[in-house]
Amino acid sequence: ELSFHKAQSFDQIGGWLNSSNSSVVEFALQLIKVYQLYDLHPQVLTCISHPSVTVRKKAIQALQEIYQAEAAEQLINQFQQEEQALQLLILQLFEVHASETEVAFLVTCLSHTSPEIQAAAAKALHSTHADGIMLIEQQVAVTEYPWTILLPQLKQEGAI
Repeated sequence: ELSFHKAQSFDQIGGWLNSSNSSVVEFALQLIKVYQLYDLHPQVLTCISHPSVTVRKKAIQALQEIYQAEAAEQLINQFQQEEQALQLLILQLFEVHASETEVAFLVTCLSHTSPEIQAAAAKALHSTHADGIMLIEQQVAVTEYPWTILLPQLKQEGAI
């Protein structure tokens, strides 16, 4: 709904990201996401290490809309410190925005203990790397769960 309103001046939003009130920070991140305020990318990036899980989630969601390559390193560094739901959000972001630089990270996620993380990493590799399926097959036990299910699905998605 916010995107239907005319964009006025967004000069104060950067300051809102520094608020001690998490709700204010969340609202600012929502505005940044909706209005795709690329100029605030550096400040959004600082929010991925915010004490509030909700703020970190909103920051990752905002980065999906205003992604810049320099965010990758910080997202990867934050990944291990996050709960699984936010790890999945990071991997979903990489499904759209990953480059050759993130391939090594995504490959390590294939051996994560969570099948959901493994699946998200495989999707990101498949989406962003020309030889994604081959890379996955080289790294995993293709005859074991969850790969007996995931690999055929990924191959089918690629054929569509």
